[in-house]
Amino acid sequence: MERPVLVAAIDGGGTTTRLYVFQRKSGRGYTRVVNTPSNFYEDYDRSLDTVISLFESLRESKAPDICIVSAAGLGETDLRAKAQSDLARHLGVEVVCTGDAIPTVLGCSGGKSGIALIVGTGSVCYGFDGKRFYRAGGWGAQFDDEGSGYSLGNAVIRRILKEVDGRSNASFALSILPRAARLSPKQKLVSNLLASFHAKQEVARLAPKLLALARSGSKEANYLVNSSAEELSELVSAVYHKMADKPAVVGLTGGLVKNYYYRSIIERAIRRKVGRSVGVRVVSDPNRRGFRVLCDLYLSGPPQVDFGDWL
Repeated sequence: MERPVLVAAIDGGGTTTRLYVFQRKSGRGYTRVVNTPSNFYEDYDRSLDTVISLFESLRESKAPDICIVSAAGLGETDLRAKAQSDLARHLGVEVVCTGDAIPTVLGCSGGKSGIALIVGTGSVCYGFDGKRFYRAGGWGAQFDDEGSGYSLGNAVIRRILKEVDGRSNASFALSILPRAARLSPKQKLVSNLLASFHAKQEVARLAPKLLALARSGSKEANYLVNSSAEELSELVSAVYHKMADKPAVVGLTGGLVKNYYYRSIIERAIRRKVGRSVGVRVVSDPNRRGFRVLCDLYLSGPPQVDFGDWL
């Protein structure tokens, strides 16, 4: 088989869909972002249309030789097979579909043994040892996602409710939501508070305020932040000890690791769990690199890994 030269890699997320177009050998290319989600599990038809539309927009110049699609929902074997078949039929080129985490962990590890800890609105940890993918966490905001923006924001709301009830002496309502805290009676505070945080992203927006409060010296806030970092280190430790080929590096990515204060606490917690010999570093836009690694792995011959599943 003649090796494709031009690659279209489509990274589907819950809010936006990102398109990377690059030459396989040189890695040169460009990025385009559209404000349309691509979650095949939640809305298969809409996600399929988004991918097709993005790919078709490239035909005006030069159509890619291969299309790699990584999106939420494609980690499931049946859904991935269906999407791969449907896209190949519509696009007329070779199509590779993977779960949305695969490029991230490959980008953090460079295709070698490594771990990716993703900390944004949610949280999850993945590992790759050259042959197998490993996972811990990421089971959803209702039951899991420890240390994430949602988890931190939810902790703030719980503490405010305790303060309103008189179960806590902490002044979270005054410190984080000063205007709301002045409402009277307190039941109005609670009803307004709960009504304004009906979406995960809105709850997660409280996380930076909690981090700022912790950095200013609040013992209560520091306790919550350090406990959250400890939970994240447990994810890394769980993946690390599953891997036969122990990784030398843990890559941190996601919106919350841009906060230096929280990141430094997470780094220290990870080193306590897995040892100081393991490097911890921030990886910006790991998917850009990860798609190139994924492309090389796929095109180097018969796949040696299952790109969609992890243990």
